[in-house]
Amino acid sequence: MTEALVQTITAAKFQVTKFREGYDMIEVDDFLDEIIAALRSGPGSRLSKLPDQILTKKFQVTKWREGYDMVEVGDFLDIALDQVRRCLTTADASADAYEG
Repeated sequence: MTEALVQTITAAKFQVTKFREGYDMIEVDDFLDEIIAALRSGPGSRLSKLPDQILTKKFQVTKWREGYDMVEVGDFLDIALDQVRRCLTTADASADAYEG
């Protein structure tokens, strides 16, 4: 499941805005890279902090230069958050089964 999420994030494309508000493209791309790195790091504090990081992430808003559509980015991060939580739940269940 984790690798499928990594592939989904890697393949993410957002509509580019011009002359209207959008999220800074470099910031969004860098944050998606951070999510991928945390997912690939495996179970641990980096992965367990990821839901809060996704929920609280704020991007610089652009207006006079290209940016990513804010609604598309928000919707995508909502889906990613749900998938990260599922990964964590699955990892917790696996750990409990292993201990039990």
